[in-house]
Amino acid sequence: MANILKANLLDKDIRSLEILSKQYKKKVGNPKELYIWINPSGMKTFSVEYQRNKFKKIGEFREGIYSVAEARRDALTILKYFKSGKDINTIMGNNEKYLYKIYLTHISNKS
Repeated sequence: MANILKANLLDKDIRSLEILSKQYKKKVGNPKELYIWINPSGMKTFSVEYQRNKFKKIGEFREGIYSVAEARRDALTILKYFKSGKDINTIMGNNEKYLYKIYLTHISNKS
């Protein structure tokens, strides 16, 4: 049987998460790879686990701006692309061949 996460956190649950002296993570659920990291500074950041113990930040929780619903939508999109065989850096737009600095270097070398 598939792993079914029993707890699906909502915005109100995220707001009430305790700020500790050490960073910790908590499963948000739906998809099961969606987590929220709670920092000692009070910042709460959504991330998706794309491989075992490898996380990619997808956004900071900000009430009314970036909520659990948006994080779930973005996590599902990332996971679909990743499952189709795309590299995580390409999915997140971090592939070096698309960086402006690399492009300028490439153009100047052709001259």
